Amino acid sequence: MRRKEIIPTPKTKFVRVRCPECSQESIIFNAAKSEVKCKHCDEVIATTTGGLANITAEIIEVIE
Repeated sequence: MRRKEIIPTPKTKFVRVRCPECSQESIIFNAAKSEVKCKHCDEVIATTTGGLANITAEIIEVIE
């Protein structure tokens, strides 16, 4: 008989993304509650949807 996990794993993670305009890399939260802009060129790389964010930049890596 298998035991259930006592502590569930979260569905949200941090991700490393690359800006489509300037290729600058950033680490953002995939459930951001506000609009996320690139620090270098001010391009919007993620928008909020009420749950997980809509990430418009290229996702390079999921940080666990």
